[in-house]
Amino acid sequence: MLWDLYMYPGEDERFEKEASFFRILGNVAGLKIFYRAAEEIKSGREIIKKLGLTPRKYYRYFKRLRDLGVIAPNEGGGSRYSLTDKGRLLHNLVFNELSPVLSASPKDLEFLKNIGEESRLTLITDYADLVETMISLIERSRFQIFLATRYLDLSVTQSLIHAVERGVELRTVTSKDVRLLEFMKLVMGFIRRLRSDLLKLYGKMDNYRIGNVPLSFIVVDREVAIFELPSEEFKMAFLSRNKVVVEGFYESFLELWNASSKFPSPLLEG
Repeated sequence: MLWDLYMYPGEDERFEKEASFFRILGNVAGLKIFYRAAEEIKSGREIIKKLGLTPRKYYRYFKRLRDLGVIAPNEGGGSRYSLTDKGRLLHNLVFNELSPVLSASPKDLEFLKNIGEESRLTLITDYADLVETMISLIERSRFQIFLATRYLDLSVTQSLIHAVERGVELRTVTSKDVRLLEFMKLVMGFIRRLRSDLLKLYGKMDNYRIGNVPLSFIVVDREVAIFELPSEEFKMAFLSRNKVVVEGFYESFLELWNASSKFPSPLLEG
């Protein structure tokens, strides 16, 4: 309640600092300068022209960012400025975590809302970061990997092969839209040594099924889950170690697994 703001000494000062920052973000000029500050800023006519701002607007918001401790002069002085440690944290929060949520569709937001307010999520907005994170989890897996996917990635496939070689239980459900045989034949046409490895992974169809996969997700050791927003192209993904979230995806995979079918054709003859 608004009344609560008056019950704690010092709250006004705290909120004033936050309000000052949000006032900058609430203006296109301030947002442009803050975004550009991820690289070194050389204050002057060139940057003003590049940002399409008037000198008055530029210097007004530049000064506010500096006064808030978000940007500071580079070592050695001069007219070059960069983000401070605080500035880098806020920059990542605004442009890597907040922006994707603001641009998400109502359908995406409804999906996120259903996850639950208590879940602590790590946002992944870059596909290369997603692959790297998945590989890292797969390489550290101890006993089980459940993977539901709408596409295939060679790097992730290789890490899954190594996990199977270590004795990790692997179950995968791949979307019907994925042409697995064409993918495998293409890969093995370039890298012959992968033939035996891929057959080791997919040759026993007990661990592989095809079904209607609504979104890609992976559950590792029943301890951590990564899942993407349900969309045609990659937008963002989330990593969670929350027990409720992980268990939810674990149970969802089992339901998906039971509703899916085994691979209908012999795998790569000859």
